[in-house]
Amino acid sequence: MHQQKQRAEAERKKKALLAEKKKKEQETKRKAEAEKKKQVAAEKKKQAAAEKQRKAAEAARRREAEQALQQQLAAEQAARDQGIVAEYTAYIQEKIQQNWLKPAGSPEGLSCTVQVSLIPGGDVASVQIVRSSGDPLFDRSVENAVHKAAPMPLPRDPAVFKYFRELRLIFKPR
Repeated sequence: MHQQKQRAEAERKKKALLAEKKKKEQETKRKAEAEKKKQVAAEKKKQAAAEKQRKAAEAARRREAEQALQQQLAAEQAARDQGIVAEYTAYIQEKIQQNWLKPAGSPEGLSCTVQVSLIPGGDVASVQIVRSSGDPLFDRSVENAVHKAAPMPLPRDPAVFKYFRELRLIFKPR
């Protein structure tokens, strides 16, 4: 009976060791799975952060490209506008020249600078001599020519009118 007891005790110890070994293996396996889950979660978080950073960089590049395009379009529009301004300023100066009457006794080679305020439609709101020719009759004749030339030729595009609201012209008779 003693042998049976010893075998039973040995069997119980063996089972206890197996159970303990199995429990340790399960604990080790559980810890490994938990660690793996942590690593997977950390990797996902890292990828999400990288994706977020990539998207932010892409959005910044798009904004910069859009700004560059807007600046380029604005520069092109300004160049077109300046071309239109130069063209219509020449038309306006020509119309003033056609309406100018040279005062008797005015010397040759005179010129003056006038500030012309226009309203939409091309009518003259005001004319002011900014730099006199030195001859009041000549200056007055230029003011009269500006008023007679109204309405001034203006481009059809109302967005360009802002350049014509106040015009500074140098009048040099031909």
